[in-house]
Amino acid sequence: MKGATKRDIGKTLRRMRDAKRMTLKKVEEQTGIGVSHLSQIENDLRNINVAKLEKLAACYECEVADFFPRRVRARKASTKSKPLTKAQEEVLRAMADKEVARHLLEQARMRSLIKRSGARRRSQS
Repeated sequence: MKGATKRDIGKTLRRMRDAKRMTLKKVEEQTGIGVSHLSQIENDLRNINVAKLEKLAACYECEVADFFPRRVRARKASTKSKPLTKAQEEVLRAMADKEVARHLLEQARMRSLIKRSGARRRSQS
């Protein structure tokens, strides 16, 4: 996993469980993931797969993405990478507010569709 390590996820899972004031036994009852397995994940002794992350997200009433750090790293300059658009920069700044991020992404997608449809019409003329 790039950007997130096993340790980051284990610590995050433990913090979320503690915040919900849940015991490992209670999480096991709700997810079917064994107490020993959960403990090993939280203590960085075992990896976790996506299916288990989804079960834990449902148990903790969050999204799988919430288990990963929200670090925004500067893009490395290269000849192939394009600079971020204004809309992309706004989305990155708004990532903490999911509703705003969804709205901005939808706006950017619509602008892109309009731009492409205009280009198609001009090329067909």
